[in-house]
Amino acid sequence: MSRDLASAVRNGIDPQEEKLKAAEARRGDEALLLRNVVPIYYAQKELTAKVDGNVRRSLENDVLPVLGDMHIGRIPVTAVETMLIDLGKRSPSAARHAVAALKVVLNYAKRTKRIVTAVTDGMDTPKSNKRDRAFTPFETARY
Repeated sequence: MSRDLASAVRNGIDPQEEKLKAAEARRGDEALLLRNVVPIYYAQKELTAKVDGNVRRSLENDVLPVLGDMHIGRIPVTAVETMLIDLGKRSPSAARHAVAALKVVLNYAKRTKRIVTAVTDGMDTPKSNKRDRAFTPFETARY
């Protein structure tokens, strides 16, 4: 350890400066975790309009518990697919809302130059199931 430090000093590298740079890089990575970007998105969105209730619920209940600790630029496709499969088992609309909410936040991150590409680029939103029946005119009138 001390030999490495002495060697670094001889080569013109300041070990303390390198340590500070590494700490700064970690703080930068921490700021780009999904759980830290979502509140910034909420704050920015509230300046111009309300955050859609479905987006907020989906982010907080479904997306953040699974993907919240991941860097927004390095979310693996497999993690998103696994989340969607699990949500699809619960409800097809939950998976659809989760993709839409994730796309909204990651598109915000792209617009604000936090990331260049997002895991949701080119990802289709799951389709809703066709209803197998509709109210009859009698049922509609009765309701």
